[in-house]
Amino acid sequence: MNRELTSLSKKDMLTADERFYLLLLSNANNILVEKKLAILKETVPSVRRVAVLWSPLTKNGPIQLKALETFAPELGLTLIPVAFAKATDFDQPFSAIIGSNPDALMILSWSLTNSFCEQIAKRAVENRLPTNYSNRRHVLAGGLLSYGVNVPRHVSTCSHLCRQNSERFEPI
Repeated sequence: MNRELTSLSKKDMLTADERFYLLLLSNANNILVEKKLAILKETVPSVRRVAVLWSPLTKNGPIQLKALETFAPELGLTLIPVAFAKATDFDQPFSAIIGSNPDALMILSWSLTNSFCEQIAKRAVENRLPTNYSNRRHVLAGGLLSYGVNVPRHVSTCSHLCRQNSERFEPI
């Protein structure tokens, strides 16, 4: 067992509820990704082929994509994964999406897709692709719908937990 962990006193430990909540917050998009696909299918029942814009460079991208690949057949959907790895490559993934002739588009959340929210929304609208995004910023930029973590509330809750527990921990 790790000596550092065993030397922590009881007051230094987060409660099980606090640990669970922080874990839930840090993995919320992974947990919500299947629901996000189901909402897209409910919104546009005729959808059969869904392009998924994802990142192979993030820890969560492959996890979310695997969850979607497992869940999509239950909804009668075929996924078309399209990787988006660099800002300089924005046109290439979107050309691949359009070329694959999907019925809808799903955007997995990460910093690069958030940085391109206006461009992604514009291209989706131009190509008449119903799209489900991970946060409200994309909808405000012209996208159809979003389902994901409420980022301001997420940050506020994490800040609250940190402030609440700051007296229990020694500075490093």
